[in-house]
Amino acid sequence: MELDTFVGSPQRFKERVVERLESGRLDFLDQMRCVEARRKAGEKAAASAVLLPLEFDSVRGEYAVVLNKRSIYVQQAGDLCFPGGGTDRRLDGLLRRLLAWRLFPVERTGPFQKVLRSPPSEKEAFLFVLAAVLRECWEEMRLPPWKIEYMGALPSLWMQSFPRVIFPVVGGVGSGWKARPNREVESLLRVPLRVFFDPENYAICRFFVGAPTGQGETGHPWEYPCLVVNGPAGEEILWGATFRILMNFLERVFGLSVDEIHPSRKISKELPPYYFTGRKRATSG
Repeated sequence: MELDTFVGSPQRFKERVVERLESGRLDFLDQMRCVEARRKAGEKAAASAVLLPLEFDSVRGEYAVVLNKRSIYVQQAGDLCFPGGGTDRRLDGLLRRLLAWRLFPVERTGPFQKVLRSPPSEKEAFLFVLAAVLRECWEEMRLPPWKIEYMGALPSLWMQSFPRVIFPVVGGVGSGWKARPNREVESLLRVPLRVFFDPENYAICRFFVGAPTGQGETGHPWEYPCLVVNGPAGEEILWGATFRILMNFLERVFGLSVDEIHPSRKISKELPPYYFTGRKRATSG
């Protein structure tokens, strides 16, 4: 397994991630313009910025991905996801300027400095996304901006179930911070990267909205590849946009292709009736 080459060596791991991510083109500006064009055409379109957080476990000597489990008060309740959320034009625009003026406490890594040398429009788009990421990480779990080391970015991803584009940023997470999730986050889960390299952890999951009928059918089935991980509350399913972004990262950096994984395990998962709205919006109580 190629990952074994970097286990126990944070510096070599960082160098590998930065090198592989730098080879890709940053498309944040293009997709932001696409969002604006859709809005002007009267279509719904939103933008989110997320962090793919890589945290080194010094006890195990390996990296893990830090994921949030969404609470019942937000859309897609119960899903595992990256920290992040919707961009705020005014607030993130202000934070973007603070980043540009070096008035915001963030580690200015080599990859960060390289993007700052981009053409002005591309630099502004990048800083806007990074500002949203830093703000959301602090709001959701009190991860300080100065504990995030920017390593690179991945291509944006349009969601299948919502008119929304996701801008993924990859960053190392420093030690010595204490997570304090807000009401949007039920819990945090750290998934070692080696888990993704074991084919036995993959499955095909069939999702249902509401309980299946007596005939074992429902009017809203979906089938997607997923990763089954063990959490404090038992098995958790990683799927959807977060799964796709993570697999994109692992393919770019380590050559792990989801197309080469053919899981034999089949599982089913019922999505709550308030999955697309959040419980508080779906009920009066």
